[in-house]
Amino acid sequence: MGRFGNDLYGHVEVTLRGDELYLERGPGLRGPLEHWHYDTFRARWEAGWRGRPLMSFHVDAGGKISALEIQGQVLTRLE
Repeated sequence: MGRFGNDLYGHVEVTLRGDELYLERGPGLRGPLEHWHYDTFRARWEAGWRGRPLMSFHVDAGGKISALEIQGQVLTRLE
Protein backbone atom coordinates (compact mmCIF):
# COMPACT_ATOMS: atom_id res chain seq x y z
CA MET A 1 0.00 0.00 0.00
CA GLY A 2 2.50 2.62 1.06
CA ARG A 3 3.95 5.02 3.59
CA PHE A 4 2.16 8.13 4.77
CA GLY A 5 3.28 10.97 7.00
CA ASN A 6 3.36 14.58 8.11
CA ASP A 7 5.61 16.64 10.38
CA LEU A 8 3.30 16.44 13.40
CA TYR A 9 2.12 12.81 13.33
CA GLY A 10 5.24 11.19 11.89
CA HIS A 11 5.14 8.21 9.54
CA VAL A 12 2.90 5.19 9.23
CA GLU A 13 3.12 2.23 6.90
CA VAL A 14 0.12 0.43 5.46
CA THR A 15 0.71 -3.06 4.09
CA LEU A 16 -1.38 -5.96 2.91
CA ARG A 17 -1.15 -9.05 5.15
CA GLY A 18 -3.10 -11.88 3.63
CA ASP A 19 -6.39 -10.22 2.74
CA GLU A 20 -6.25 -7.48 5.42
CA LEU A 21 -4.80 -3.99 5.43
CA TYR A 22 -2.36 -3.58 8.32
CA LEU A 23 -1.14 -0.26 9.74
CA GLU A 24 2.06 0.17 11.70
CA ARG A 25 3.43 3.26 13.44
CA GLY A 26 6.21 1.99 15.63
CA PRO A 27 5.83 -0.81 18.15
CA GLY A 28 2.95 0.79 20.04
CA LEU A 29 0.48 1.41 17.22
CA ARG A 30 -0.04 -1.48 14.90
CA GLY A 31 -2.88 -3.67 13.85
CA PRO A 32 -5.31 -4.60 11.09
CA LEU A 33 -7.74 -2.16 9.53
CA GLU A 34 -11.37 -3.26 9.27
CA HIS A 35 -13.46 -1.84 6.45
CA TRP A 36 -16.07 0.58 7.80
CA HIS A 37 -17.67 2.50 4.91
CA TYR A 38 -16.39 3.42 1.43
CA ASP A 39 -12.77 4.62 1.94
CA THR A 40 -13.00 4.58 5.75
CA PHE A 41 -11.51 1.90 7.97
CA ARG A 42 -11.42 1.24 11.73
CA ALA A 43 -8.13 0.32 13.39
CA ARG A 44 -8.08 -2.78 15.56
CA TRP A 45 -4.84 -2.08 17.46
CA GLU A 46 -2.92 -4.98 18.95
CA ALA A 47 -2.86 -2.89 22.14
CA GLY A 48 -6.65 -2.81 22.52
CA TRP A 49 -6.62 -0.13 25.21
CA ARG A 50 -5.65 2.42 22.52
CA GLY A 51 -9.20 2.47 21.19
CA ARG A 52 -10.48 1.87 17.67
CA PRO A 53 -10.11 5.09 15.64
CA LEU A 54 -11.58 5.59 12.21
CA MET A 55 -9.29 6.58 9.35
CA SER A 56 -10.00 7.46 5.73
CA PHE A 57 -7.98 7.19 2.57
CA HIS A 58 -8.09 10.23 0.28
CA VAL A 59 -8.33 9.37 -3.41
CA ASP A 60 -7.16 11.83 -6.09
CA ALA A 61 -8.89 12.55 -9.43
CA GLY A 62 -6.89 9.75 -11.05
CA GLY A 63 -8.22 7.18 -8.57
CA LYS A 64 -4.93 6.81 -6.68
CA ILE A 65 -4.59 7.03 -2.90
CA SER A 66 -2.95 10.36 -2.10
CA ALA A 67 -3.30 10.62 1.70
CA LEU A 68 -4.52 8.95 4.87
CA GLU A 69 -6.53 10.90 7.46
CA ILE A 70 -6.31 9.69 11.06
CA GLN A 71 -8.30 11.58 13.70
CA GLY A 72 -8.11 14.88 11.81
CA GLN A 73 -4.46 14.53 10.84
CA VAL A 74 -3.88 14.27 7.07
CA LEU A 75 -0.81 12.20 6.27
CA THR A 76 0.43 12.60 2.69
CA ARG A 77 1.47 9.54 0.71
CA LEU A 78 5.27 9.37 0.65
CA GLU A 79 5.76 6.62 -1.93
